[in-house]
Amino acid sequence: MDSRINHINTPSEDLLQDQLRLWLKILEPPEDLLRTELLSTLPDELLRMIGEQLSSSDVICLTNTSKHWHSFFSDDRRQALEKLHRLLKHGVLREHKDAENIWRANPGLLTYPGTIEFLNRSHIGVDGKPLNEFIDISFYQNPGRPKNTGRTFYQILIRNSEFKEAIKVGKHMTLGEKQKQFHEIFPDREMKKYNFDLDEVKRLLENFSNKLSKDKIITDGNNPDEMSASTQIALHAIYDYAKLQLEDETGIIFDPRFLQEAMRLHDKDCTFRKFKNNFGKYRLWRVRVEGWLRECSGTGYLHPISSQDFKDCNLADGSSCFASHRPCNSIPGFHCRVDMTGRVVDQTSSKHGFAARARQGAELYSHFYLKDIEALGKELYKDLGIRNLASEKRDSDDMGFDLFK
Repeated sequence: MDSRINHINTPSEDLLQDQLRLWLKILEPPEDLLRTELLSTLPDELLRMIGEQLSSSDVICLTNTSKHWHSFFSDDRRQALEKLHRLLKHGVLREHKDAENIWRANPGLLTYPGTIEFLNRSHIGVDGKPLNEFIDISFYQNPGRPKNTGRTFYQILIRNSEFKEAIKVGKHMTLGEKQKQFHEIFPDREMKKYNFDLDEVKRLLENFSNKLSKDKIITDGNNPDEMSASTQIALHAIYDYAKLQLEDETGIIFDPRFLQEAMRLHDKDCTFRKFKNNFGKYRLWRVRVEGWLRECSGTGYLHPISSQDFKDCNLADGSSCFASHRPCNSIPGFHCRVDMTGRVVDQTSSKHGFAARARQGAELYSHFYLKDIEALGKELYKDLGIRNLASEKRDSDDMGFDLFK
């Protein structure tokens, strides 16, 4: 050890952490080069000793202050960023237990933003076996999960309407930090999807319903792409509007009313009467509209209708409902069909394949899922000390759901 520090007793871990945290406060803002240079005069041995006691968040903070520290603690920084990336990944995939193991050990990471993106591709073949290379999946086949740019774990939870978990995580953050992060994604303090036009959604769904009812090509619906060109254009118009919603990183991930309106329209109009008893058309609506839109939903809405035991976002057979975790030919509602209780529907046991769930689907979706999430959303408002402006300004609709009305 360097002779300059031979006479120094080894400090306790608590003392080292206190000293480093004090230095980190001194070093903010990083433009204070004089104090940065003062820290640089410490022996490398002492710095490394101190560095071993740093949390992942402190490492990121320190290495952001100068090129010197970025280089000196490069390995520590890489490991810290890897932990942050894993934390955000678990947040996007609703792997709460794995995420908790990270943020409980490194609560400071809850204040750091990052970018997480799952490319819409799969390495699983149609036979369920791993492939040597990834296969890209078309957005029209499966929307995948939206990209999160510059978001914290807490923000990812809220954007996915994981309000219960957000309240739990928030207990390890200051009120000011929680409010700051909330306002970054909801600038007007309302938990909603910005730039969402419900009337346009209704128009797009109605247009596809009309095209589908008049389509003479569709037979039994076993081929999800079996439809006329005009019907496909109307369907892709729905997808393109949804794509704009997913790419807009303000507010929640996806407005649940999009799927709810699809269910409402089906329950009201898209009956055997409108489709002239063509079960193939009924089936295509369930798969290409409802199944596809369900995949766009935030995990707070996705997991109750994906799993019998409400565990993560897995189907009852244990397989994931996420595109990147399924065979490359998987189509939401076709290969991974579930009913409203989370049971996987056997696609081969009957000639009807996509066995119909109860016709009151929109009502069930609202009363059993949306209302529960609404209640948790109100609890989050209370936890943040923010008034629920949406409830104050609007009355509940006939389905009892007002947070996103």
